[in-house]
Amino acid sequence: MNRPKLSYPLSVQRPPADADEKPIRFSHLFWNFFQFWPFILAFAILGGIAAKIYLKYKSPVYSAWTKILIKDETSSGQISEATVFEDLGLISRSGNIENEMEILQSVYLMQTVVQNMGIQHLYIKKGSIRDVDVYKACPFEVRSWQPSDTVSGWRLSVDMKPKDARRYEIISDGQRLTGEFGKMLRFRKGAILIDWKSHAQKGRDLDDYRIILRTLDDAATAIAGGLSIKSIGKRSTVLELTLQDEVVERARDVLNELTRVYDRTQLLDKNRIYDNTISFIDDRMGKITGELSIVEFDVERFKQANNVVDLSAEGPILMEETNAYDKSISDAEIQLDILVGIRDLLRKNPERFDFIPSNMGINNLTLNGMLESFNQILLEREKSGAMLGAQNPQVKAIDNQLINLRTNIIRNIDALEGDLKITRNALRGKGRQLQNRMRNIPRQERQLVEIQRQQAIKQNLYLYLLQKREESELSRTVAVSNNRVVEPARVGGQVLPVPRNIWALGVGGGFVLPVLLISLLQALNTKVRNVEDIRKHTRVPLLGLINYTSDATPVAVTGKSRTVISEMFRLIRANLQFVGNGEHNKTILVTSSVSGEGKSFVSLNLGITLALAGKKVLLIELDMRNPRLNKMLKLDGNTHPGITQYLVNPEMDWRSIVRQSEHDPGLGIITCGFIPPNPSELLMGDRMAELFRIVREEYEYIILDTAPVGLVSDALLLNRFVDTTLYVVRKDVTELSHLEIIEEAASHGKLPRPYIIMNAVRKRILGYGQGYLYGYGYYQDDRVWKRWLNDLRNKKK
Repeated sequence: MNRPKLSYPLSVQRPPADADEKPIRFSHLFWNFFQFWPFILAFAILGGIAAKIYLKYKSPVYSAWTKILIKDETSSGQISEATVFEDLGLISRSGNIENEMEILQSVYLMQTVVQNMGIQHLYIKKGSIRDVDVYKACPFEVRSWQPSDTVSGWRLSVDMKPKDARRYEIISDGQRLTGEFGKMLRFRKGAILIDWKSHAQKGRDLDDYRIILRTLDDAATAIAGGLSIKSIGKRSTVLELTLQDEVVERARDVLNELTRVYDRTQLLDKNRIYDNTISFIDDRMGKITGELSIVEFDVERFKQANNVVDLSAEGPILMEETNAYDKSISDAEIQLDILVGIRDLLRKNPERFDFIPSNMGINNLTLNGMLESFNQILLEREKSGAMLGAQNPQVKAIDNQLINLRTNIIRNIDALEGDLKITRNALRGKGRQLQNRMRNIPRQERQLVEIQRQQAIKQNLYLYLLQKREESELSRTVAVSNNRVVEPARVGGQVLPVPRNIWALGVGGGFVLPVLLISLLQALNTKVRNVEDIRKHTRVPLLGLINYTSDATPVAVTGKSRTVISEMFRLIRANLQFVGNGEHNKTILVTSSVSGEGKSFVSLNLGITLALAGKKVLLIELDMRNPRLNKMLKLDGNTHPGITQYLVNPEMDWRSIVRQSEHDPGLGIITCGFIPPNPSELLMGDRMAELFRIVREEYEYIILDTAPVGLVSDALLLNRFVDTTLYVVRKDVTELSHLEIIEEAASHGKLPRPYIIMNAVRKRILGYGQGYLYGYGYYQDDRVWKRWLNDLRNKKK
């Protein structure tokens, strides 16, 4: 059969293969998610409920803050308490804000705070809505806790309930025990001593409690974790300390105690140098006192034995000169004695470091500076060791620095000792010259002068040490810390949870989560969902959409129907008029990818729609493998022959297999008949070609309900008789990969003039038709009109 070459009309022209990708249409995205609005709204409501429950049961966290000033007298230009004593050379200052911030945040310092306040353990009062940390309001306290496992350092939570004035019940790890207040109770996890507070009335508060037993380090670490410190400004030395806690009173008390402990620690660090200096001086004075006592006793015994009362006229002169040299010798001896003492102190224990006495009257500025540097570095080393540990690389570096500095100090002392010995020997030579002049003085007076000279040396050394001791004691007494509280601890507001954020997270998450879930499911979905899926995967034009209906009636179009689905079929009929300008469009093949996509439904109702327009239509069921028309139309397939009987019987007239539809006399139907074993061979036979030649002259439209093209080749065998192909795609049934079948058939000309009809489209996504279905809100289902008329009649009655 020769047919003219067919092409797509302008109104339904296939897009070119190299058509540009269309931009994202946000209106489509909106309607894509809007169809699931009940699901999204339900999640948003659940998110709001979850936010409300969370805010109801979550214990709030509050903040407290304080401000302290880290003094820096070297740059402030102000006179402080210690400035008056700077002329003694015993007070030195250095300020490093970052170091002080690290010290304030150290767990080592917080451990002292926890010990002083007695907040190592937590006391939680159980409530119907949420548990509450009672802090000071707890009527009892844990006096002693001895865990059986002292290595791991874990915390332990136990349930506790006071039973009466002297007994309580404790539950731990399924073990229920009864103990007495003030007595040790041993159980599997350890031993605990709970005592009733003196100010609480026994037996009054019998609520349920939970005690969280913690190690000192665990408690200090937990509290220090909620502490934050910041500097007020780049050029300011004022620090703001903020602490977050579920109990705002505890946060305030911790900050106040922290500033007090920090202040005392600063004073202790300063006084350690003074204490070490005083100890050194006391040791030296003890030795000098014994030597001075011996010399004074020698003077007394000499005068008593020789009856000496006064010296001669020459004696005082020589005595003054001798005393002057003796004083110089005494100063040198003092310097030597101090240097030897410091060197012995440094060499006494090379494995450890001790503070060196400073400002001992050493005349060498270099050595004095080295001693001051050694003490300052040792102080920083102890702070770093407490915070970082002795094995920390930074602490090891400080140790190496101290070792090098100690070696340099010893070398400097050795050099100074040599210089002082040279000076002392020179002074002794001068002294021997004076002694030669005194040879003329009577022997008794000379002996007395020598004894008094030794007495003067010891007295000068004793007075010097006594002066330095008083200076150190005075400096120790007036020592002040480097910080001052600018603003005492104050209570802030609630910081967690923030109701606005929780509501936004709950409700917003309720919107976002289902959107993400829907997007994920749609991304994983391999079915055709909307018109856009068709346009993305094939260039075959879309001829029309068919609405989804829950009605099981196979005939959706009648002469009086005004339903949406009937209007959709009428729209498809109108679009068929533009296919080929109405010419060469007699034979229409209806197929699909697989069974169940509605091709028989479309074939039947499309035939009825064309017949209602006054056209003479013939519907031929050529799905010989799975015929459906007899069942859909409730026809008797056993008594009436079908297409298979006609094809196998050359004597049978084609008119004998045609049935007239009861829905419209213009529609003729040829059913399948019995199921043949060789449908493909029957379709390729001459009887089929002869049938098409005859019926094309008798009917205006011939609709072929064929087998799915994705399963068998029956539909492809009929392409020589077909003018137009309608490929039925069912929403959420047809696989996206099946669209490649119709795309390949169109590209290679296997099916003439193919068009797609999308079946079972939901009303809420009809807008995806881009003009195909605009205005369908005007049409209503017949049942809706019937209900409306019944309601109107009832009102009139």
